[in-house]
Amino acid sequence: MEAEALRTSQAVTTLDNFERIAGVQALTVPEILGAILDHATPPTLAWAARVSRAWSTIALDKLWSDLDVEVFNLLRVLPLDFEESEVHRRRLWSLQRNPTKDEWNRFYSYASRVRSLIIPGLGHDQFDPRITEWEVEKDGIFPRLRRIKARLRETCAMPLCQLRFFITPSLQELFLDIHYLGQESRKLEVQSFLNDLTTTRELHLQKLKLNCLCTTPNTKLAMAVAYLVAANKDFIEVLELSGSYLNVSLIAENSVQNLRALSFSCGFLGGGGDRQPIQVLVEGCPHVAHLRIPFEQVSGSHSIDILDFPGLRSILAWQLLSFEARLAMGVRFSDSDMETMATAWPKLKKLNLDWDTIASLERMSFYLSRLANIVATFPELEHLEVLLVYSAQEGTLLPTFQPSPEQRPSRLRKLRFGNLRLPKSQDQRDSVARFLAGVLPPGLRIDREAPFQLVEQEKVAGTGRDIDPEWDALFRRIEEIHGGVRIWVGSIPKDIDGVWF
Repeated sequence: MEAEALRTSQAVTTLDNFERIAGVQALTVPEILGAILDHATPPTLAWAARVSRAWSTIALDKLWSDLDVEVFNLLRVLPLDFEESEVHRRRLWSLQRNPTKDEWNRFYSYASRVRSLIIPGLGHDQFDPRITEWEVEKDGIFPRLRRIKARLRETCAMPLCQLRFFITPSLQELFLDIHYLGQESRKLEVQSFLNDLTTTRELHLQKLKLNCLCTTPNTKLAMAVAYLVAANKDFIEVLELSGSYLNVSLIAENSVQNLRALSFSCGFLGGGGDRQPIQVLVEGCPHVAHLRIPFEQVSGSHSIDILDFPGLRSILAWQLLSFEARLAMGVRFSDSDMETMATAWPKLKKLNLDWDTIASLERMSFYLSRLANIVATFPELEHLEVLLVYSAQEGTLLPTFQPSPEQRPSRLRKLRFGNLRLPKSQDQRDSVARFLAGVLPPGLRIDREAPFQLVEQEKVAGTGRDIDPEWDALFRRIEEIHGGVRIWVGSIPKDIDGVWF
């Protein structure tokens, strides 16, 4: 018996040692360690990088993968010197000498991990163009770069031509914000850069955002934008154009089948021939599910409904999941628009009506009572952003709202609203609370933008929420009606679904 017990004990010890050794060895396998660190927070990754050299490489790669790195901060790793300029107190940085092999390796150890690069548009530093023209390894300065965000101004620290040295086949997302196209030479510079991107081999852009003013759809610059989109027709999923004309004929000819998210201005489409450009665009990009349209102010004394814009009814052919419209003076989102869109887009989950505007004019807002119509008309809606205004005339109408028996509970989970001031009367406030409790589901997540006249001092931390006491009292009344289910109040990320750039 003793011998058998001894053998059992030895077997258990051997098995424990084996499991311990196997477990330790498993953590040296890059694939296993990488899968584990995928779930680690940045502080944990920083600690993991100190465990060993093997862990350091993987942990630092994970840590840098979500960092937005400013290019100028990284360039200062090299042996640079500067000359002070009397103009705007700027400094012009240049190389003191050619970097040594160790200095280059140090820079490259950081640069090779960069996934997202930021080029700020404003700053007091400028760099000698030769800094980015070194002969580097064949895979480029940033071999794993996936995203570039460049805001280029006339006094920008880096000219556009230097961006060419950062372009690699791994690049998937590009955001160019260019505000200095007044001179013809500047337009040619942007056009040349876009043409270089178009002809870059193995470049597969998935997200493209351009903010640069093109005056007509047939300029060489507008054509360069269209050619770039067409060259990436099999890969591009998100296209955001602000102030940039798009020649839709080229898009239609190449049929951008994978485009899922599109942002454009109605007045900046052209090249459709005998048909409306928007209609041609819809046919060339048949699978768009997320649409964002900033409208321009309508001249004259008459207002116009969204779907009455020339050709805009063509967008009803898309099966949209989200629709965002930045309304302007003279542009309306009517009940007719709402019903037509609800019929065309039965699965719409996100509706953004003018959240980005800072205007306080009532004519650009919706009466609070229309909130019930919006929620009832779009049964699948989960995310709503809207400017609201309370009218004293609604005081006797709000308490009468009750969901109809056939109407299922609202699926709304996130609500952003702004421009709404509470009525002075306590009875009217209670009316508002009962109305909102009937329209909104329990446990909603709310982001309230206070009118810009409201000073920060009016926000009281003692409420437990970043809102003033009057609104906190209103939300508590709604929670009481909902049976004590708490409303979450705070900032909601602008692009929580991760669709846009």
